Amino acid sequence: MCAIFIIMKNVVYQIQIGPYKQIGSTNNLKRRMAEHLNALKKDKHKNEFMQNVYTKYQDFSYSILKAFETRKQAYDYEQQLLLEYSGKPYFLMLSNAATGFALGNFHPNKKLEFRKAQSKRLSLNNPMKDPATAKKKGDTSRKLWKENPKDISYLYTKEVCEKRKKSLKKYYSENPKNQVGANNPNAKKLLNVITGEIYATGKDAGKAFGLKSARISALAKEGKKLRFI
Repeated sequence: MCAIFIIMKNVVYQIQIGPYKQIGSTNNLKRRMAEHLNALKKDKHKNEFMQNVYTKYQDFSYSILKAFETRKQAYDYEQQLLLEYSGKPYFLMLSNAATGFALGNFHPNKKLEFRKAQSKRLSLNNPMKDPATAKKKGDTSRKLWKENPKDISYLYTKEVCEKRKKSLKKYYSENPKNQVGANNPNAKKLLNVITGEIYATGKDAGKAFGLKSARISALAKEGKKLRFI
């Protein structure tokens, strides 16, 4: 089998952790196994169920099921095996080889993980996901801006600011629940349990504590340093 692997690098493999198995394909078996094992040892494997199994058994072995001349042949055979074994007890993969990870049909996160995988594959069609393309577009935009700078100073004139204030005032009078900060009738004040100081908004409390609003809300729920009143 080793001799075959040297000649034919495209292989379908099987990983075994305790009684659990996972089938996959690769054109570089040594690298792929190192990726799996390193992720498992660091507790960062993207297959959550496989990570839990490894954490329990602390065991990892693999074998070559079949070797092929081309990557496509290996991929097609992997897909054939996934359709045959996916969802059966002790197999940790989906029935779709294109997902790039594995979860059995019995796993409760299957649908969620499958949707994430689909979304990831679709996003690859977005040219802006390519760093080189994104950089090129950014450089082009900066160049055009320098050559044809846009004058936006009018946005800060007194007349425009007053008009914006009137528009907001009218909007909030018609939609009081949508007001932000202390002006929102549903806004809750916060009490500093330690000093007794009262803050009108989470933003004010955040400034006093040097924290973001999300953390302020968590502190208030704990009730140790802050409390909603």
